[in-house]
Amino acid sequence: MDNTLLTVFVAATALGVLIQAGVLIALFVAVRSASARMEAISTRLETSALPALESARTLLAENREKLNIIVNNLADATTTTRQFVERTGPQLVDALERTISQVNRTLERIDHASDSVHSAVTAPVRRIGGIVSGIAATLGALFMRRPDGRPSQSEDMFI
Repeated sequence: MDNTLLTVFVAATALGVLIQAGVLIALFVAVRSASARMEAISTRLETSALPALESARTLLAENREKLNIIVNNLADATTTTRQFVERTGPQLVDALERTISQVNRTLERIDHASDSVHSAVTAPVRRIGGIVSGIAATLGALFMRRPDGRPSQSEDMFI
């Protein structure tokens, strides 16, 4: 029994070693193909991206002084603008408040003038309307006609 047991363990170990060898070979093939793809990507990167990076580096190196001047000018302009706003801001706010106040007063005056014109026009028109109504009622009473134009009762009886 010892012999068979030893043979089974040796066979199981041999089978395990063969499986490990197969896995290692598959791993080797996968790493090799990944390495080939990485080399292709690296080659494409070297041929396309590196010249662009070198061109950008050269452009920056050639224009460094100009870029520094532009940045300094922008900083100076920002400082000057900030100082101007700080200096003139309160004056502009005051002028705006005075303008709003003046506009409000003007609008109040316009409302008052509008009310005055309205009352000046409508009062005489009402008076004239009242006079005309009075004259119409008087004439209607004189000629015995109703205000709606129908004959009065006495005219209905007249045949």
